[in-house]
Amino acid sequence: FRSAAQSAGKDARWTWVFNERGLNGMAYQLLNDKQVFLAVRLFEEIALCYSDSPNAFDSLADAYEVAGRHSEALRSAQQAITLLPVSRLPDNFKEQIRQSAAQKIKRLTK
Repeated sequence: FRSAAQSAGKDARWTWVFNERGLNGMAYQLLNDKQVFLAVRLFEEIALCYSDSPNAFDSLADAYEVAGRHSEALRSAQQAITLLPVSRLPDNFKEQIRQSAAQKIKRLTK
């Protein structure tokens, strides 16, 4: 999967399928459809392929939390916050991610 996604990212014909946003949407759809195991696996692959993306780790934290994997959710949410300062995302999106990750951290450390 990783090599296919990375290779496809270099070919304009496939970028609509193998980009972080599209893959994230597919993973959230799996999560919404209660296919938690598959959603977690896809979110894990997204985080591996886009290891500098705070959004990938925040989304992975969502999936881990739904799966009851709270220590992994906490680590992923913390990683999302760690990546924010060097991210080239727009400031408003970075703030949304920060708030989302901070809320998860608060829930998971009670």
